[in-house]
Amino acid sequence: MKKYYTFAFLLFMILATASAQDKKWSVEASYPISVGDEFDLDGRGILDLGVRYRFLEFGRFELGASVNSSLFFDSSIGNGSEDIDFSRVFLQPRLFLETRIPGLEGLRPSFGLGYTWDFFNSSNFNSFPGGDFSFTEGGLNLNLGVSLDVYRNWFLQLQYDYIRQDLDFTINEIGLLKVGVGLRF
Repeated sequence: MKKYYTFAFLLFMILATASAQDKKWSVEASYPISVGDEFDLDGRGILDLGVRYRFLEFGRFELGASVNSSLFFDSSIGNGSEDIDFSRVFLQPRLFLETRIPGLEGLRPSFGLGYTWDFFNSSNFNSFPGGDFSFTEGGLNLNLGVSLDVYRNWFLQLQYDYIRQDLDFTINEIGLLKVGVGLRF
């Protein structure tokens, strides 16, 4: 187990001290918050992890691809005496466009367009045989974000994801707000 911690620490130190002139990669860790009442059980955000790669630069703009994954978990008292546990994982690949604002070089707004897979799982749910229920849905994802460089390769970020799922005869709209930190290398 110690060798995993040592490897993770060494990898972190290499990434933290990377000083490549063109920082094409970045990794992010954020706290996800559901916006609105789309979570029937008031989902609690646990962690959002992401990675970005910038593959095309033109002027102040950079085009890239990214993938994020958010985890939500909640344990609530149900209608009976049993707890209802649920988890929800969002997997979000997308293309993004990022720019630098003249005079505010450390501020980088971005816009992303992609797809979101929503993996829902619940246990101890009285209305279903066996007490378990799960589904997987997908939908369009629009992402607005801004990052602020704070120290060398480190940045703070704020993102909003709008997810629109077209279910059988209904449309489910989900909003996720993510506040976090990242590292460019």
